[in-house]
Amino acid sequence: MTKIGIVSNPLSERSRRGIEAIRAAAADRPDMLHREPGSRQQLSETLCEFAAAGVGLLVIHGGDGTVQTVLTALLNDRPFPATPPVAILPGGMTNLIALDVGLKPPPAEALARLAALENPRRQAARRPLIRLEGAAERPAYGMFLGTAAFVRAAELNRGSLHRFGIRDPLAIALIMAGLLAKYLFLRGRPNAFFRGDPIGIGFDGAPPVQGSRFLLLVSTVETLVFGLKPWWGREAGAMRLTAVDFPPQGLPGMLWTLSRGRVPRDPPATYLSRNADRIVLDMTCPLTLDGELIRPVAGRPIVLSAGEHIDFVRL
Repeated sequence: MTKIGIVSNPLSERSRRGIEAIRAAAADRPDMLHREPGSRQQLSETLCEFAAAGVGLLVIHGGDGTVQTVLTALLNDRPFPATPPVAILPGGMTNLIALDVGLKPPPAEALARLAALENPRRQAARRPLIRLEGAAERPAYGMFLGTAAFVRAAELNRGSLHRFGIRDPLAIALIMAGLLAKYLFLRGRPNAFFRGDPIGIGFDGAPPVQGSRFLLLVSTVETLVFGLKPWWGREAGAMRLTAVDFPPQGLPGMLWTLSRGRVPRDPPATYLSRNADRIVLDMTCPLTLDGELIRPVAGRPIVLSAGEHIDFVRL
């Protein structure tokens, strides 16, 4: 029997609505430990408790930010002799990671099926993580990074998305639709939103090449939402990067092609898509890693690498 440790985010609105079912499912079961840490210190203590108790499967109940926070603590603190497989129960306003490697059944059913697994790793999909260094004392780990216009669109939409309870694929789709709407409405005229940010990009040891970037995305998630795959690099690297220079050319047509899951045959020169295992970003503008806002430190590059992998259990 595999012992299961469950981490719920008590501060997440959607987590709070589903947390009673998880509490009930874990009650009086010696093979399940359910904790609701309210701070990063409590999270570290929870992971140490799980390791001491012999937990062999870690379940994260929350949105992308919760997943990112738990994975960062798990890989920085290293409380387990070997990193356990991870299962994700969607519980946030945006659950992009869960769309790729999360659990689909309701929480109680998912936990019952997880408890019945003899070897959770046999049901796992291995995914590389983005390791981000240069913005804090400790690295951060995640699966989707966005910057430049992506951050501006997310901030502009955040209030309305939360106010109306819009979440999951629709939330990300609306952010991307907002980019297109502003592009069409402003007709390419530079302003506070429709502009480029100076970002240098260096791949696998090469020095960063400077440029004015309208949009930059890095991911180890294969598909974003509704089949959108904005990557067409052919290199063997674990991280996928797509950058759009300012001013972008043919943005509506490119989005239409990518939204159908197709690879652009002859993309304009202002578009770059490449895979790499190490990426250096020379930048000062803010970025998001799985929805968590990060501000670079002046004079320090953002260094991304993909040396860590997690086994995500899927049902």
